[in-house]
Amino acid sequence: MPESLLSEFIRIRSNRLRAVRIEDDLPNAHLLEGYTLTAQALNALERIVDGFVNHARAWTLTGPYGSGKSFFGLFLAHLLDQRRHGHAAAWEIISRTSPLIAEQLQKTLGERGSLLTVAVTGARTTLQECLARGFLQVLEAENFPNDLKQTLESVSHGDSRTFLNWVKTFVSQTAQFREKTSGVLILFDEMGKALEHAASHPQENDVYLLQELAEFASRSNSHLLVFLGILHQSFEGYAALLDRATQREWAKVQGRFEDIPYQEPPLQQIRLLANAFEDPLITLT
Repeated sequence: MPESLLSEFIRIRSNRLRAVRIEDDLPNAHLLEGYTLTAQALNALERIVDGFVNHARAWTLTGPYGSGKSFFGLFLAHLLDQRRHGHAAAWEIISRTSPLIAEQLQKTLGERGSLLTVAVTGARTTLQECLARGFLQVLEAENFPNDLKQTLESVSHGDSRTFLNWVKTFVSQTAQFREKTSGVLILFDEMGKALEHAASHPQENDVYLLQELAEFASRSNSHLLVFLGILHQSFEGYAALLDRATQREWAKVQGRFEDIPYQEPPLQQIRLLANAFEDPLITLT
């Protein structure tokens, strides 16, 4: 009797075959096809959209591996930037799932304009180097003046205050050099890797930069900065092996961010798994 392959009976949707990496996948608008905006994702989105009004614009999204945090970040980037190819698909998803949030967001974007996404991927290097790499990719892709790129190269290895001043300049010039854009969304994926490096190389890193960025985001007005860091655990977890004084300093930094726990309940995880099949074996109601 010939053997049958599992692939003859089960086919996985192509956009569910691997984990999302925001920095690499931003151009891949087709990944949004079939994206499921769960109750957890809606809660996160509602809090972020409310932050446009109440000045809570520095966030961390914390949850275990495989919980969909990066996919949500990818969706958010396309939703908040009307110039991205995936904006229409993202807008259709939110309009269908939550007309109330869509209405609130439409008013906000209509008044302010889009947010340009700076996608950052954490690595075991300094926070500034991670951020600088993300900004550099945007400078090379968009029509920004060359002097911004040149100064970025010089400040990426300097002190945190100098780097912050460069970020402020970049944010303020976004509307000038990018049509229908009023601000910047920093999506710091895998931020925990940079925090791990900071914990093991405290002499090379200044986590106070994150506090400065969070405070700037909360104060930004005509030129918005929104910051979303994606983590697998709290700052406290990354600082566990540091001395108590340093742990307290890290806790102060985390205190500048609004944290959104991101973990789907078991039943929702089963629904997401079932939705990954092209021809579901079971129907969940």
